[in-house]
Amino acid sequence: MPALDGPTGRHAVTKANRGGKGTTVKRVTPFERWWRSLYERRGPVIALSAAVGSVALAVAFELPTSAPPWARWASVVLFVLATTITVSASTIPEHYERIRIVASLLPTIYEVLAFDPTARITLHHIYSRRREVYEQVTNYYPTRTGKGRRFGFTQAITGQAFRSRQANAYSIPSGLSMRDDYKRRWPFTDSEIGQLQQDRRSFFVFPIGQDGEYARAVLFCDSANERTFPESRLADLDAKMRQLFLPTLESILGVQNRQLPSNIRMNPLGDAKENL
Repeated sequence: MPALDGPTGRHAVTKANRGGKGTTVKRVTPFERWWRSLYERRGPVIALSAAVGSVALAVAFELPTSAPPWARWASVVLFVLATTITVSASTIPEHYERIRIVASLLPTIYEVLAFDPTARITLHHIYSRRREVYEQVTNYYPTRTGKGRRFGFTQAITGQAFRSRQANAYSIPSGLSMRDDYKRRWPFTDSEIGQLQQDRRSFFVFPIGQDGEYARAVLFCDSANERTFPESRLADLDAKMRQLFLPTLESILGVQNRQLPSNIRMNPLGDAKENL
C-alpha cells in the first residue's frame, strides 16, 4: 500500500518534539469505520431500518397471549435497535458529506496543476488540536488508497503546513536518498523512515482554513519526480490553488483561510522565519 508522508502500518508512530516522547497515533477504530459506512449508505439504511422497526413493533403488539415471553421481548429489542439506527443515520454530521465532495474535486485539481503520472494527491484534515493529530480523510488520487490514517503535527511537510498555515514545496536533491534527506530535514528515526514509500522525490502542501493556531485541512501532493514540486514552482502552484480552488474548498469545508503573510516562511525545522 502506498505510504503517506508519515509512518504507515497498523499504527502510525511519530516522535513528539516536546519532551522527546513517542506518540502512537492509531488508525480509524472499528466503530468509526462503521459510522462512516452507515453514512455512505444512509438512504437505504434509513428505509430498511424504519421498515424493520415498524414490523417489529407490529409483531410485538400482535403476538398472541400464548406466545412465549421471549418472542415479545425480542420484538421490542429489535424495534429499539432499528429505531436507534434510523435516528443515527438521519443525524450523522455533514462533515463526511463535505469530505466526499472534496474527494470528487481531487481529479480536477490533479489535472489543472499538471501533475506527472507518478504524482498523488489527497486531503488531510485536523483530527484533534489538543493531541496535535491530523487524519488523511480521502484516498490518494489516482491510487485509491490511504484514507483513514492519522499522524502527528511534528514531522514532515504536512505537519509543518498544519502548524505554519503556509503552502510549501520542496524536492529531494539529486544524489541524495530519501532516507538521508528525511533524517537531515525532519525528526524521523531509521525505523520510521523505513515505513515510508521510498520513491517519493518532491512534495507540495496547501493549507485550507484555520482551526485555532493550526490549519483546518491540508492538501498534500507528492511525486516520484523531483522536478514536479520543486521550490521554484511554489509561487505558481500557490497562485493556481488560490485563484482556482481555494474559494470552492473553503466553501465546501465551511472555513476561511487566514494564512500568515507571504513574507513569513517556515524553515525545515518548523521555526517561523521572515524573508527579509
